[in-house]
Amino acid sequence: MFLKNNVRPAFAGAADFGSVKPSKIKNDAVMLDAGSETDDFGAFNSSPSQPRQGAPRRAPQRQQKSSAFKPSSILIAVAAVVAIILLIVLIVAFVAGSNGNIKYVNNTYTAFSDEDGIYRVAVNGEIIGEYESEVSLIPAADNSFAYIIEAGDDGYRVHIAKGKKVESILSAPVDKVLATASLQPGVVWLETDNGVYFYNEDKGEELITKDYESLISDSLLGGLYNYIFHISADASTVVYAETDADKAPQFNLYIYQDSTSIKSQKNLLPVAVSGDGSLIYGYGISAKDGVTKAFYVLTEDDDKYLIDEGFGKIVAMNIEGNEVVYTTNTESGTSTYIYAFNAKKMDEEAAPTKIGNGVCTPVAIDPETACFATFAETYFQRSDIDYESSTPTYYINKKFENNKVSNFTGKFDTDGKYFFYTNNDNTLQYIDLSDDNYTPTKITEDIVAFEVTQKGNVYWLNDSGRLSFYNISKDKSTRISDDVESISMHSYSNTLYFKADSVNVFITEEGSEKNSAKFDSATVSGLPVFSDSHFKKSFAAFWDSDNEEWRLYHTANGKSFKFITTAVEIDGFDIPFFGDTTPDLPDSGAGSLG
Repeated sequence: MFLKNNVRPAFAGAADFGSVKPSKIKNDAVMLDAGSETDDFGAFNSSPSQPRQGAPRRAPQRQQKSSAFKPSSILIAVAAVVAIILLIVLIVAFVAGSNGNIKYVNNTYTAFSDEDGIYRVAVNGEIIGEYESEVSLIPAADNSFAYIIEAGDDGYRVHIAKGKKVESILSAPVDKVLATASLQPGVVWLETDNGVYFYNEDKGEELITKDYESLISDSLLGGLYNYIFHISADASTVVYAETDADKAPQFNLYIYQDSTSIKSQKNLLPVAVSGDGSLIYGYGISAKDGVTKAFYVLTEDDDKYLIDEGFGKIVAMNIEGNEVVYTTNTESGTSTYIYAFNAKKMDEEAAPTKIGNGVCTPVAIDPETACFATFAETYFQRSDIDYESSTPTYYINKKFENNKVSNFTGKFDTDGKYFFYTNNDNTLQYIDLSDDNYTPTKITEDIVAFEVTQKGNVYWLNDSGRLSFYNISKDKSTRISDDVESISMHSYSNTLYFKADSVNVFITEEGSEKNSAKFDSATVSGLPVFSDSHFKKSFAAFWDSDNEEWRLYHTANGKSFKFITTAVEIDGFDIPFFGDTTPDLPDSGAGSLG
C-alpha cells in the first residue's frame, strides 16, 4: 500500500550519503500478504545433487465436486496477489521473442496521491482513473495490463487497466482477494457470507466452493482468511486444498477447471501451477520422519512424481512450467535447485541440478525479457544477501550443468559479453564471458557504485566522490566530476544522472562532459528515479526538497519529459543507487522473472 506522507527513510550500506525527510516511493500491493519462507544461508557447492528416485504413483480417479454460478449480486470479480505469485507464475507466452522468451509490452504504470487525498492511476503518461480510496497496482508479468486494487473501509474492489481503458470487474467490495493470474485477467476472491469465487474473461464469474471454512490456510501468510490458492497464468486453472470433513486433519487437493472442482491427491498442498494448468507442484509431509516436506509434481493424468525432500519454496518457473527453480531447507542450510520435468523419463531416476547455496534467481541479460522459455543457458545470482558469505553468479548450460562465473553478484552488459562486479575489497572488476576460465580483470579500487552503459563501458563512483567513465576497449578511465554523492541510470536512453556539489544534478552519456539535468525545461533538483529505466516509455520522478513534494514526469524516449503532476506519494518505481535527495525505497520487484 501507499506509504504515508512524512515517513522518514533510513539509509544503509554503501548508499549512505546522508538523510532526508520526504515521503517514500513504493510498490507494495494493498492486502498483499507475504507468503515466502525465511531464507537460510549456507556454503557453496558447485557439484550437481545426487539423483532422486522418480517414484511415480498413479493417483485415484479424480472425483468431481459440484460447482455453481454465484448469484448476481456482483457483476464480475476482484483481485490481488500474494507477493510470491509474481515470481512463480510468469508462465504462458503471448508476446515472445525469437528465442521463445516473453517480452515486455511497452506499457508503464504508476499510481499517486495529492494533498487532496484522491488517488490517481496513470499509464504511459496519461491519468486513466481517480479513486477516493487508496489504490495499488499489480502489472501483468509482461505489462500487457494491470490490476488496480482499491482498498476501502468496506472491502476491496478491483479494476483492470488495458492501455487507457479501465474496466471495473465487480459491483461491490469483497472481503479478501486470494490470487490473480499473471498473463490473462483472472482472479479468485472470498465473500464471507457466500464463499470463494473465480473470474476469467472466458467464463465470467463462478462459485468455486461455498464451504470456505474447510479451506486450508497458511500461517505464513498472516491475517484473516489466509487460504492457499494458486491460479495459472492463463487464468484457466485454480488449485487449492480443503480439509477432509470425514478424516480431519487429512486434506485433499482440488483442481478447478472448466467450471468444475475435481478432487485430486490426498494430503498434497499446492504451491504452484503451470501456465495452462497441466502441471501442479505441491508438497506433502514425508513418511520418513513426519516432518520433512516432500516436493512433488502432479500431471494431468494424476501421476505424482517425487522431485526432492526438504522443500522450501519455489523461486521461478519457465513459460511452459516444466522447469522449476526451488529451494530446499536442510540442516546444512538453504540450497537452490533446477528441476526439468520430462514425462518420457519420469520412470527413470530424476536428478535436479544444484545451482548453489542460498536463494538463487535467474538474471535477464536482455532487459526486455519478462519470462524465460527455458533456464538452460541462463545466468543465476544469489539473491538472499548475506555480507558474511559469498553471493555468487552461476551459468547453467544447455545440458543444465552448473558453472560458477564469480563469487559475487554484478551486472551484465546488454550484449552478454561482459560481467562487471565489485569484490569484498570494493575493487571493480570485469570478466570477458567468452573466457571459459572466467578470469577477472581489475578496473579500479574503493568503489561504492557503478553502472554499465549500452556499449559495455562503465561509470564508477569511488568513496572520495570521484565519478569516472571507463572505456573497456581502451582500458582507460576518464574523470567526469568530483564531489558526487549518488548516481542513477536511465538505461534505455543510456543516460547517467548524478548529484554533485550537494546541490546540482547533472547528466552524462557514454563519458560525455556533464550537463545540467532538466525535465521539461525544469531543473532537476533531486536524483531522479524511474518506473521502467530499461524501457522506451517510463515515468520519472524526483524529490523537490524545497517544496517537500515529488515531481512526476513521463518520457516516451528517455530524452524529452512531460510534466504530469506533483504528488505526496508515488507507487511503482525501480530502485536505483540513491543518495540524500531520494527517499528510502522498498523492493519493487520490477522485472521479476519467472
